[in-house]
Amino acid sequence: MYLKRIFIFTSLMSLSISILNGQGLTINSGSHMVVRDSAAVVIQDGNLTIDGVHNAGPGTTVYMRGTVADTLAKIRGSNPSFNQLVIDKSNNGVQLESDLTFFPSTSLQMLSGDLDLNGKRITLFAGANILNESESSRIKGDSGSVITSNNLNAPNNVNPANIGLTMTSADNLGTFVIRRIHETQTINGQPSVQRHYKIEYFNTGLSIDYTMKYFDAELNGINEAYLQTWKYNTSWKQRNADAADASANTLSVNGVNELDTLWALSTGQLQLTPKVLLGGAYDTGGLMKDDLRTEGVIPTTEPFTALGLNLVNCSCEPTTSTVLSTTGNDAIVDWVLVELRQKSNQDSVLQSVAALLQKDGDVVDVDGSSALKIPNLSKDSFYVAVKHRNHLGVISTDSRALTPIASSYDFTTMLSNSQGGNLGIKDLGDGYFALYSGDVDMNGQVQNSDGTALVLKLGSAGYMQEDLDMNGQVQNTDLTTGLRPNLGKGVQFGN
Repeated sequence: MYLKRIFIFTSLMSLSISILNGQGLTINSGSHMVVRDSAAVVIQDGNLTIDGVHNAGPGTTVYMRGTVADTLAKIRGSNPSFNQLVIDKSNNGVQLESDLTFFPSTSLQMLSGDLDLNGKRITLFAGANILNESESSRIKGDSGSVITSNNLNAPNNVNPANIGLTMTSADNLGTFVIRRIHETQTINGQPSVQRHYKIEYFNTGLSIDYTMKYFDAELNGINEAYLQTWKYNTSWKQRNADAADASANTLSVNGVNELDTLWALSTGQLQLTPKVLLGGAYDTGGLMKDDLRTEGVIPTTEPFTALGLNLVNCSCEPTTSTVLSTTGNDAIVDWVLVELRQKSNQDSVLQSVAALLQKDGDVVDVDGSSALKIPNLSKDSFYVAVKHRNHLGVISTDSRALTPIASSYDFTTMLSNSQGGNLGIKDLGDGYFALYSGDVDMNGQVQNSDGTALVLKLGSAGYMQEDLDMNGQVQNTDLTTGLRPNLGKGVQFGN
């Protein structure tokens, strides 16, 4: 059906224009179609092409209905915009062949059937909204985006344009742009959910809580229980969700202060929280001394590369001085190296992770608090080994199943968790177990050569291999109590 300067006015009653099976509606360039008041235009099993001007008055609605494939029910043209566009296909959906624009106080309503972006863009100005998007009627696509801009001051649980990103902040966010991009990302070797969000701000110094929506149909085969949030600045980094609601299909992150970032949802990395004590730094009651931290000598970068250790696929990120300023039981004592080893061969290292050791024995990520994230490896079972720069390492008695849900492994209270029993780990006599100190040269054995090296550094201070009690000084006590009682001890695995 072709319209040339046809004007349709309604004032006293609703008027419906039905475009029947397969005919479609074309508004040619130079043509105007004016629909006022509560009129409806219904496209039944056809295409809608707008190259001219479609003036839709308040309350006017365009319906896309029918059952034909979305490739036979397209919206296209050089100037498609609407007061209300309703996707109401009882079977199949609608496909975009042009970008769409929704001005303030207009809406895109999803009742039945999907709207395939097909690489195109939907722009929603402030005050325009997506309505009733659901698992069975949603905006989708392997490419394309939905964009909204807004200006908010201290929003409380606000989802701009119902785009799927809910925001809470005590700050004046000012003007910002949200892009919901329908394109799968490859993150840590795995696909993401089939949407991600790009947020751009013009104000600075913001702190925002986000809740990100997804649909089950967008999961891309991901186990929903393993979903985590990821952010991108120069590379994708996992940011553990602060809350997850699988029934509502949402993940939340709080206190975000990074501006102009991408956020995606994908399978989390394998996570592990080992627990280990260092015999040389041990104090009492399952706690260690944090003298190196209070002396300010713990480096913000891991020490193992410089010491020549064989690091395999190492996750060797630096920490910060802020993390090292933490006090109390979560204060950092030193760096440790965690190794994931092959379940069929405990001497085969698959992944090295440089980690931080807290005063209470928790081994944590470089942020000082999170579980260790293990990149590059898929869900499986692994031997877990923990090494230190002047203590003998320890290894689990058997392989441990790891998933993207954090699991713990405690070397501090159960002797049966340490391979070799008392040969592999020291009984402290108070219900706790710790790594043997004295392996100054890190060859996996406490020997006379370690003592010789230590004697040469007596009187030295700082971050020293020979400082076995880890008080920042190399002293006779390091030799007499930190090394000699452990002579002859060795690791219970291929070092």
